[in-house]
Amino acid sequence: MFNRPVHHVRVEPDGLVLDVRDGQTIFRAAYDAGIEWPTKCGGARQCTFCTMTVTAGAENLSAADKDELFRTAAWIRKLGIEPNRLRLACAARVRGPVVVEPRYPLRSHHVD
Repeated sequence: MFNRPVHHVRVEPDGLVLDVRDGQTIFRAAYDAGIEWPTKCGGARQCTFCTMTVTAGAENLSAADKDELFRTAAWIRKLGIEPNRLRLACAARVRGPVVVEPRYPLRSHHVD
């Protein structure tokens, strides 16, 4: 079985570090780790609640497609940041180390 490389994604301000398989979305990696990333659409790329600011490593994420750019355009203008620095966690696929800051707080969804 082919094993994809694993990259570290640090989520601030919590200091949480996610192990993300190469090509996996941050949203899915968080879910697999028991972290509830903010969403209204369940990761279907229909809302912008999973929006995150990329503070380091933007070059290590997949490029945003037209749909993602359309959904984030208003926020990009409002915040006055570069398009590659505001991403949807459900769309951004990881290719290397990244540091992100979600727009809304994260929660744990696993009960011990």
